[in-house]
Amino acid sequence: MTTAWSWLRTRASLAANSTGVSRAVTAVAASGNGDHLLWGDARGTVIAQTRHGVVTRRLDLEGGAVQKILPVPARGWIVGQENGAISLVDFDATAVRAQHSLMNRVGDYAD
Repeated sequence: MTTAWSWLRTRASLAANSTGVSRAVTAVAASGNGDHLLWGDARGTVIAQTRHGVVTRRLDLEGGAVQKILPVPARGWIVGQENGAISLVDFDATAVRAQHSLMNRVGDYAD
């Protein structure tokens, strides 16, 4: 377990540093095969990254801190944000494909 957490901390540092801005990472998810990661931060930015640490894209979302990220096989990522915004982001984090708003914060529904 220690190795997994060490790997995750290293990847979080890479994600933050590769954007040129150090921000709090608030959520992360891996694709089913583990080849891709999507990081979310406190300002609503998502960062797509390969397993090898290469950042492929960053996308700024309106809606506050990213609170939850779930992979959707062959479709992309579901991203839940602080203000209740739920977005379907394409796999490479280049665009929002669909968006819906909840009446409450996503954190109220999480876990």
